[in-house]
Amino acid sequence: MKKRTLVMMMGMVSGLALSTALVAGGAFTTLDVNQDGSISAEEAAASPELSKNWSTIDADENGMVDAAEFSAFEGMGSETPEAPAEAK
Repeated sequence: MKKRTLVMMMGMVSGLALSTALVAGGAFTTLDVNQDGSISAEEAAASPELSKNWSTIDADENGMVDAAEFSAFEGMGSETPEAPAEAK
């Protein structure tokens, strides 16, 4: 539980400023196929790295990864999840 709280706080504090830049044209936007502002588990299936770490990345356990959660994941030193090849 503490780890999830820490991840959420990292996402909120450091990710908010960074998330706009990342979302504006990065992997998040590419993976968010339906452009609803969140990545679903189905959309995440296009990225093995994102899928593999889903339970850690989805810090609030709502079944979606928002920009702050995605930024926190990237900030944890993980490689940026690759976007699907056909969407590049």
